[in-house]
Amino acid sequence: MVETPSYKITKTAIFIAFGSVLYVVESLLPGLAVLPGGKWGISNVILVIGIETFDLKMLLIIAISKSILGSLLGGTFLSIPFLLGISGACMSAVAMFSIYRIRFLNISLIGISILGAWISNLTQLLIVAILIVNSFNIIYYLPAITFMSILTGGVNGIVANYIKKLNHLF
Repeated sequence: MVETPSYKITKTAIFIAFGSVLYVVESLLPGLAVLPGGKWGISNVILVIGIETFDLKMLLIIAISKSILGSLLGGTFLSIPFLLGISGACMSAVAMFSIYRIRFLNISLIGISILGAWISNLTQLLIVAILIVNSFNIIYYLPAITFMSILTGGVNGIVANYIKKLNHLF
């Protein structure tokens, strides 16, 4: 199927809309008790699905747009959690897209999602260490963050696989 410009715009808008809604829904859920500020990252399911469909530029547009729209709807725009979230989403989008494009690795969407969760969490941890607490002692959270990345990234990867099987739009 040849994708017309209007089809590409519509598909991108659908991804942004779903990502924004998931962002808001996630903000209503309780955080993960293991880590302060820990969240499931369910809006990143859209990015996991999108790595097969979009180029890196469009994937970053989706990551940024869903973060901005979701935070505007959720009332957290330009707050510290918003800045951490958008940074993590962009870095994880770049990492997931890059790993997916290395064909010989043949990593599943679940593995890519786990990597994306870990990169997102690591990015946020480094930003907090450098800009907020001004100490790298926070790096002791790394084992907990790694465990939570495996858990949340694995769940999000399973959900992404399930959604892809349900819908041939992607």
